[in-house]
Amino acid sequence: MGSGELDQIDKIFKMLGTPTDETWKGWRSLKHAKLISSKKGQKSKLRDKFPKIPMEENDMYLTDTGLDLLNKMLTFDPEKRITAREALNHLWFKEYPLGCEPSMMPTIFPTNEIPRDHLKKRRMKSLDKEQQKQREELYENDYRFEIHQNLAHYERQ
Repeated sequence: MGSGELDQIDKIFKMLGTPTDETWKGWRSLKHAKLISSKKGQKSKLRDKFPKIPMEENDMYLTDTGLDLLNKMLTFDPEKRITAREALNHLWFKEYPLGCEPSMMPTIFPTNEIPRDHLKKRRMKSLDKEQQKQREELYENDYRFEIHQNLAHYERQ
């Protein structure tokens, strides 16, 4: 993440390369384009980030077809960017290894739907003893938590 909008844009340009009039016609005429002082002619580093072959077990990698899809989704020019329908029909989704049926995918619940007690236990496991003690004291003094628990109890009844 960038520390601000211009820093974020700089990071994007370092990864995807800087736009040119060929890749995004008229981008220099955008309102704040003059504020961006990235190196001109920087090339995309997506292939470096996602190599064709994993170097070690569990390394990220991406085939040429996958890189093609990624590049089309991250194209700067909205007129040239792939649509959602085109992306879903891209060859990468037909490439081996094929995806599994949605019913076979693991279920991941949004964090805001996980009960607070469960989150509390999960957070506690990641802390050392001193941090656990501080966190417990914080929870003990957190009256909002008690109110939330009471409301949840009454809502269930």
